[in-house]
Amino acid sequence: MFHWKILGLFLAAVALGAGSAMAQGDAVQAEMETLQGTWQVTMFIDHSEKAAPAGEIKDFTFQFHDNTVILRKDNRDSGVKSKYTVNPSKDPKWIDLDGVGSLNVTAGIYKLDGGELHICVVAGSRGGK
Repeated sequence: MFHWKILGLFLAAVALGAGSAMAQGDAVQAEMETLQGTWQVTMFIDHSEKAAPAGEIKDFTFQFHDNTVILRKDNRDSGVKSKYTVNPSKDPKWIDLDGVGSLNVTAGIYKLDGGELHICVVAGSRGGK
């Protein structure tokens, strides 16, 4: 009889853990759905900490589709395609871009604020946002 109680507690713990993982997966999927589409870059600041001139970024876009993002400088640019992952449970939320140009992983943080998407990434970084 005692063994069945322990087994019952173990199964309950496993089921709760699986539900939590499913909920987190659902949150990731929902977050990725909110990112879908083309986002126009309105401000770009690099390591110099100076904003790029508006004329240089007027056609710069991030286009999210499923689990990929394409960064384009303008509409003639075929762009740089990357896989991306998000972790909306973090504060601030995390985003990783895998395979941006010659870089392996670009780690960053992001925030959705109404109709604006703010992204801050560190080129060539791994973890440790």
